[in-house]
Amino acid sequence: MMHVAFLLVLIAAVPVRGQSVGAEDLVQRYQDLLLLTTGDYQTVGVAAAVFQDHLLPRFSGAVQDAESYPYDHRGVPAIYARAEPAGTEEERALEEANGRFLRLFRNTLPMLAYAYQTPGPAPGANPYYHNAEVLALYLNGLDYSYSRGLTEDAWIIDNAGSGSGRAMRRGLVRTSGDFSMEILRLGGWIQSIFLMREPLAENGLLDKYRAVARNLAVNNGVMYSVFYRVARSEVARARNTRLPVEERFYLSADGIRLFVDYFFPTFF
Repeated sequence: MMHVAFLLVLIAAVPVRGQSVGAEDLVQRYQDLLLLTTGDYQTVGVAAAVFQDHLLPRFSGAVQDAESYPYDHRGVPAIYARAEPAGTEEERALEEANGRFLRLFRNTLPMLAYAYQTPGPAPGANPYYHNAEVLALYLNGLDYSYSRGLTEDAWIIDNAGSGSGRAMRRGLVRTSGDFSMEILRLGGWIQSIFLMREPLAENGLLDKYRAVARNLAVNNGVMYSVFYRVARSEVARARNTRLPVEERFYLSADGIRLFVDYFFPTFF
């Protein structure tokens, strides 16, 4: 969906009959690519069945998961690249908590955003649509994620944790979470910030979480070659290349994917 969105956004930017598409219209088009709309149920024959059979059960599951989540180890940064395997009982408990947290920010929070913003095919068909309790669960999950180190300083400098692991073996202590092992799996979280931008703004939280999304897009080892002029300085150490820094305008396949998945929703 996101890769199709990238192409359609480019198409939408081309002038039509002498008029270029405005920024607000582009944002709306992008959002319409992510969500089923009321109009879709009228024009797309399978839309109602997709909602009923596939989306609604996932919405319900996300709400149940958020309600039952223990929200343990609040304030303890999650680290997904370890210098040593878990040994003590306390370390194993933290590792287990990190596994639960992984599912929370990867799956549950994005699905809560979709549940909150997706209208049903008929009034009341989606009980989670603009539901205050769902919004509260989402905001609480974001706050918990921030406390676990998914912040504007979260470490996502290198790919697959290789550089992070070396740094930790040399004694580096993180002040925030280490998500380098999850660098390819944060697109849903960023999408959720885009989709929930209005309720976040209403609660005075948009700037806070937009800064987190910017960190995930800009201070990213895989996309460093695009953003090096504004990235944190340590990002440069994640790339081994003979090219001088001013010539590093290249992206791997993962970099192109992350540019679409991370930068576009952050930009919009």
